[in-house]
Amino acid sequence: MKLFLGLLLLITEAQAYPRIIHWRNEPLLIFEGDKHAVLKKNQELKSPFFALTSRLDEVTLSLNTGSSVELAKNSKLQIFEVSEDVEQEHILFLFEGTIRLKNEKSALAKKESKPNRIRTPFFDLNQPMDADVIIYQNMKEPSVEIRMVRGEWNVEFYSYERKVHLQAGQQIKFTGQLGDQPDQIKYDYLLEDKKIPKGQLGEIQKFDLAKFIAEKKVADADIIKKEKIEKKKIADAIQKKKKHEASFLCKNPFGNLNQCAWRLEADKCFRQRCNAGGAWGDKTERPVTSACTKDFLIGTCDY
Repeated sequence: MKLFLGLLLLITEAQAYPRIIHWRNEPLLIFEGDKHAVLKKNQELKSPFFALTSRLDEVTLSLNTGSSVELAKNSKLQIFEVSEDVEQEHILFLFEGTIRLKNEKSALAKKESKPNRIRTPFFDLNQPMDADVIIYQNMKEPSVEIRMVRGEWNVEFYSYERKVHLQAGQQIKFTGQLGDQPDQIKYDYLLEDKKIPKGQLGEIQKFDLAKFIAEKKVADADIIKKEKIEKKKIADAIQKKKKHEASFLCKNPFGNLNQCAWRLEADKCFRQRCNAGGAWGDKTERPVTSACTKDFLIGTCDY
């Protein structure tokens, strides 16, 4: 029995498909054919997909064993190579915005999990193991900034001449040049399909984790405030609509006492009157005119 439970635990931990762990508001997870994933705790995502967030959205996905990605607001990420194989790496392409990648190097991860591949217009690298890294990408500038919360990462921007070794508490920024098409940057091309992003790599700077946490709290509070404002607007609109609808004596369609409604049914025009009981009665066939359509027309009775 203990052996069975141990195997069951191993199978449960050996996650293959990405899963939804947490979300805020309404992020979009879109499969091929414009099919949207259901936002449900531990929902498995069994096909390649796009993850999209707007100004009030966030989503956290569990990838393979010991790894996760957090997608902040106003971001777009694509995840390729989704399969049930635990050893399958995930390929993540960041188009825009901010992601936070965490990897806990557990014993299971050491044996079975391959490092995920992180791609952007600026670099194509294996995710750092046993690390916590934040990647900011702004394609309007265009630039990418890498901040190491925990761990270390050997970073190179394709075949750019400088390579850097980032450690916890450090950050670096690469500023490129906009290409001719949106979401593209310019490159110099070398032999064997190698390329160098045009632009400038800054110096390694100190990353203030305490400041980042404080800014995150402020940003979270701002999102919560905006969510409350949005929810209040929706609630007020619903209340206003209900109040407006309640002002009518008759419903479906809305009308007042002794008003008439005309509607076209099977090429015939019928008139009904809103009576004192709040019902549409006195159904009478009338001549078909341009005013008689499939939708109800409400107005003064013609008698």
